[in-house]
Amino acid sequence: MPNDRDKKLDEVYKMTRDNNKMLRSMKRAAFWGTVFKLFIYAVLLGIPVYLYFTIFQPVLDNFVNAYSQMQQAGNQMQQAGTQFQDISKAIPFEQLQALLERIPGVDFSGTSQ
Repeated sequence: MPNDRDKKLDEVYKMTRDNNKMLRSMKRAAFWGTVFKLFIYAVLLGIPVYLYFTIFQPVLDNFVNAYSQMQQAGNQMQQAGTQFQDISKAIPFEQLQALLERIPGVDFSGTSQ
């Protein structure tokens, strides 16, 4: 009887060891799976950030600078138009025509004679 009992005890011991090995390997696989998932998520989130700061930000800065320069040029043109209107209001058209006719070699249309 003790012999049969020892065999059963040995079987339980071997199954326990196998079970422990399987649980450790499952735990190890779960750990490395989690590490791999974190790495993948970091890469998926890191690539767009990296691309933004290395490629897209300088391009976007150039577009923003060009847009602001166009706005400044438009404002300057608007100011020049306003100044021209002020000047044209200050000098009557007939006076301006008389001044232009006094310039030798230039007729009123602005072409050379």
